[in-house]
Amino acid sequence: MDRITDLALDYQIMSRYTSFVAVSEEVRNVDGQLVTVEVPVNMPDGVSYDGVFGSEGSGAIFHRNRTAAQAAAPSMSYGVGEGGRASFTLEAVSEEEESGDWYMSDGFYAGIPSVRLSSASPTLGLLPSEVRGSVRALLERINEVYEEFARGFTEEEEPFPTGSVTFVLHVSGDGTVERVSVESSDFEEAATLEEPVADILEEVVMTCTPDSAGEIRVVLVFEQTW
Repeated sequence: MDRITDLALDYQIMSRYTSFVAVSEEVRNVDGQLVTVEVPVNMPDGVSYDGVFGSEGSGAIFHRNRTAAQAAAPSMSYGVGEGGRASFTLEAVSEEEESGDWYMSDGFYAGIPSVRLSSASPTLGLLPSEVRGSVRALLERINEVYEEFARGFTEEEEPFPTGSVTFVLHVSGDGTVERVSVESSDFEEAATLEEPVADILEEVVMTCTPDSAGEIRVVLVFEQTW
């Protein structure tokens, strides 16, 4: 996915992960009043209408596939039942099956903390792939910081916070990062992450920027994967 995205951004082409955005200067909502409009959309590929909303006399339930080793572990199903009522639960595993750090003491899987690069712009005249690649080269170390942060919550039997943080890389004309500041964050607990992550981002290395010194805004998403 990263290689496809980088190539598309470098050459300004449309791909599975990039698209063109039309920007108009015309103001259509002159009076400032918002209007809600229902727009019909198609069902996703492989999903049936009856399976999601139910049909008379049906009560289909979707179950997540489980391995043979998990079959004996306590679990609860999730899905959509008759009448369109939706529900979901977490799946518990026995102590013998716990194979990693991301399980609660009660056996429930806590998810895995993961960091991904959402965007890096402007690129100061460099190819987007170079800027994004230089940041991605540090993601493994940033992920280690996030894991340590998340572990403090799972040890207290609490879900760890997720969200995004926008860092500003202040780049000199020779391509080195002079300092890193935080522009915004959408989750309060991110303050604990900001300083160590900013220290790592100061190690970003790029070639001399054609547009000389400037600022690059890097948006990192701190999320929970399953």
